[in-house]
Amino acid sequence: PAVDVTTAAVTYTLGEPFLRGLPTSRTFADLINLFPGVAGEQALGGSKRSNGLMIDGVDTTEASEQNPWLRFNQNWLQEVQGAGLGADAQYGLSTGLTVFGATRSGTNRFSGLTEAWTNPSAWVAVNTQELSQSLQRQFTSLRVDAYWNANGQVGGPIRTDRLWFFAGLDHTTYDSAPAGYDGTDTQQERDSRAIGKLTWKAWPAGLVEGFLQAGRRRVRNSGISVTTPSEAAADFRQPQVSGDVRVLHTAGQSLVLETSYSASRSPGISSPQSSGSVDGPPGHVDLSSGRASVNVSQYSRDDRWRNTLAASAGWYGRLGGLTHELKAGAQFERAHEQTTAGYPGGILYLDDGSEPSLVQYNEGFGASSLRGDTARLTVYLQDRVRLGSRVTLSPGLRLDRFGWSTAATPNLLSTAPVSPRLGVAWDVRSDHRTVVRAHVGRYTDPAFAQPALLADLAQRPIQILARVVAPGVFEEIQRTDLRNRFIDDDIRHSYVDQFVGGVEQQLFGGLTVLGQYVHREFRSFIAYVAQNVVWTPVERQDPGIDGRLGTPDDGAVFTVFSRASTGPSGTVYQNLANGWRQYRGGQVVVRTTAVGPWKLQASYTRAQIRGTVSTGLHANAGVRTFHSFNPNRLINNGDSATGFDPTNELKVLGLWSPRRHGGWVVSGVYRYMTGGAWGRTFLATGLPQGPETIRVEPRGTRRLPAINQLDLHAEKTLRVRGRAIGAFVDVFNVSNQGVPDSDTGDVVNSNPGPNFGVPSLWRPPRQGRIGLRLMF
Repeated sequence: PAVDVTTAAVTYTLGEPFLRGLPTSRTFADLINLFPGVAGEQALGGSKRSNGLMIDGVDTTEASEQNPWLRFNQNWLQEVQGAGLGADAQYGLSTGLTVFGATRSGTNRFSGLTEAWTNPSAWVAVNTQELSQSLQRQFTSLRVDAYWNANGQVGGPIRTDRLWFFAGLDHTTYDSAPAGYDGTDTQQERDSRAIGKLTWKAWPAGLVEGFLQAGRRRVRNSGISVTTPSEAAADFRQPQVSGDVRVLHTAGQSLVLETSYSASRSPGISSPQSSGSVDGPPGHVDLSSGRASVNVSQYSRDDRWRNTLAASAGWYGRLGGLTHELKAGAQFERAHEQTTAGYPGGILYLDDGSEPSLVQYNEGFGASSLRGDTARLTVYLQDRVRLGSRVTLSPGLRLDRFGWSTAATPNLLSTAPVSPRLGVAWDVRSDHRTVVRAHVGRYTDPAFAQPALLADLAQRPIQILARVVAPGVFEEIQRTDLRNRFIDDDIRHSYVDQFVGGVEQQLFGGLTVLGQYVHREFRSFIAYVAQNVVWTPVERQDPGIDGRLGTPDDGAVFTVFSRASTGPSGTVYQNLANGWRQYRGGQVVVRTTAVGPWKLQASYTRAQIRGTVSTGLHANAGVRTFHSFNPNRLINNGDSATGFDPTNELKVLGLWSPRRHGGWVVSGVYRYMTGGAWGRTFLATGLPQGPETIRVEPRGTRRLPAINQLDLHAEKTLRVRGRAIGAFVDVFNVSNQGVPDSDTGDVVNSNPGPNFGVPSLWRPPRQGRIGLRLMF
């Protein structure tokens, strides 16, 4: 139905027309930005990239911090659905939004697609004309020497009505050099993938299906930049394999049983180029210019795998005089993260000009190896009970048991969060075109492996900084012992409490309008906090915008805090007493659900994000703020906006596909978003712990220019002997808008001095893509 009047959940679906016809980056992880209330992979007040990304039963993120990791071709997906607002108890492990992609399956009809596209370098415009010459050089677009993709897929019957297949191949070549790089080398990326899927009607009431996906990504000259030439760049490799198999059995008309197993493995390996090796020669970094030379500074290997076993039972029937739809399930998951890193030749030279001045190495000149394993056991029960003919109640309960282990400590930590859910849907009228919904529930973060990695003591050597006295002769000047990180045994799992309430109305045909209010409270943030320290108030004066004390623009005197040690140094992973974030937003969403030439999803979100913990990259994982959560961070930060606080966001996805003259597709994605929130700061110096950034103005006192971008897609199709041949063009940032890239968070220098207000990142300019498709 256009409006589901029996559920309190609010879900959004991108079907095949949108997936194939919209101008997108063609990567699964980026599709989340097409949903209402999501921008820059930050969803509904959550931390950036704190989202679930699932394809069939496979979690495509890595377990360390929930970063997107596995790669799937967008053409392999039948549809993508976003869940999170009012989601049932079976959904969890995200305080942002969870996106589910469903892979395509074969049918009784053979069909397929072959596609090739390229982004011509000549189609990249310039949008920095109004900036200074130095900033124009800094924000010059990537130099693209080659960027193309070719993919193909086919599906059909192996045995009609019993066994079907789907298979696909994909390859991308991307050769580019970063802005400002004057060398002839390029970063050379080669990414090849394949998928195979079988669907088998094994018995009259049973279905077995599964897929296996494998690929290999390699990047030569990885990390080349103005300060990193080819000799100091890395050779990065990331093979991947993932798969899922599920068995579905329908017992009569009231009971459905399902069992599934999914697994993935995808290490990331960064090693020296062919001119060097892990045995040497050692890499060099110049202390004054930051320029690297001779070899990579460090090599590493990140081993990552995840296995998940799940089972569920769904029952429909009468109980206690009421109609119920009950679903109960259990999931067991194990994930493994192990990082090995070291310096080529065992050391890293820090040069003063052309001569080595300092050297950095691990005690014993070996590599470090950190391991963090996580385990999860989940049980859930969800009901949908009809209270009369118009009201549906949706109570649910989710219980998670998380465990962390390291190589040195098998049972390092465990938590057991409880996540209750309760929703109600009221079918207002007998025509079933209007529903009033309300839902309240708790959603927890996953068990991030990174805190356990950092607490692993098994193979973590002491880091040594030494002075070079003579070739091969070093005088030690500093030892850093990183084996003093601990985890609080009484830790509470981080979560968000959420309320959603709204009304959805079918206007005519398949056009609906939804209005809703969303309130989210993020609590129990966790971070590594310094042990055995005392904070003493001292005074420091704001030097004003010019950054110099004793001038007319000097500001107020601030009480800041000086840190002193009271015992052995160390950090503890614990809940932050003053860590919180709040999201309040109103949304209006207009969308179509009927089959036809028009497809529309338009949304306007007005929101406010406040709190002491930023919405920055993986901020909820609590491992990117070492020693920094202190009283100085609370100055003018108690109830201010976060750096990413898009007050107004308008997003329109539109597609028109008439069949006349062989067929057309014209589509676009338009987005308007209030610019990033920021405020002036200054550096308080002369403190034992080093300079502290003090917020003179609360975030939101100043705003960056708004993002106002339109992307367009046009495709013409000709039909020849049952086949469709199409040519398409994508144009991104049609107006060539040039503004700081608020999607990425804090992108402006807020400290005083000549660079005050200067952005560090810039929106990409207008660029184009051209491609061909053959469909049968």
